[in-house]
Amino acid sequence: MSVFIAQIKNGTLDFATEYNEARFKEWMKKNNEKPVKIMTDDQKSTEARNYYFGALIPAIATHHNSEDFDFWHEILKMEFNGRAYKKKDGTWGKVGMSTKKLNKHNFAEYLTKITGWMCDNAIPVPDSELWKQWRDNAPVIGEELD
Repeated sequence: MSVFIAQIKNGTLDFATEYNEARFKEWMKKNNEKPVKIMTDDQKSTEARNYYFGALIPAIATHHNSEDFDFWHEILKMEFNGRAYKKKDGTWGKVGMSTKKLNKHNFAEYLTKITGWMCDNAIPVPDSELWKQWRDNAPVIGEELD
């Protein structure tokens, strides 16, 4: 199964990056006349946040040989949910804004920007459905397997 993340904007699919769009078009060429199932992403905000903190941030940190997930969360907030401000000395700074205040739609846009950036930088994007299966079936610390 192939997964493509996009948003509908002005009646067309917006893949956020040229790489994502090219990947989808290449897939369409290889799968001409095959049936396609299009599903909306109506997951709860908590599910999206769990995927962000439990899959995306660890994937990015691991790719950079880092275990500092908080650091990467701050970097992502600044890059994809940041606000510029003018300092007293006239120079500009940027600060990452809280993701807790993003509504479901805006958080989905935030994730789309991050996954597009991951693709553009050859960082594997974890499949959300496989991640959920792993999360729901992984043994708990101290649990013995049959």
